[in-house]
Amino acid sequence: MSIIIRNFLNDIPLFVEIARHKSFSKASDVLDIGISTLSRRIRLLEKQMGVLLFYRDTRNVALAPTGTRLFDQSEYYLTLSLLH
Repeated sequence: MSIIIRNFLNDIPLFVEIARHKSFSKASDVLDIGISTLSRRIRLLEKQMGVLLFYRDTRNVALAPTGTRLFDQSEYYLTLSLLH
């Protein structure tokens, strides 16, 4: 498996937690990962995918349209994986 695919698969659960909580800080608490590490990994994911997943400023986080589509698909597959 290529490193890009492995990183993508490792970062999807991080993306999902941020989307669920609409907050990098809340997601970092749940995941027990530093906010700067979490932010860096999501920026790298966006760069590798060539898309914007979140609109963000210093106080707000919202899913971009591509992020909404990825979130819906990711939730579906993560739920399926928990059932097996």
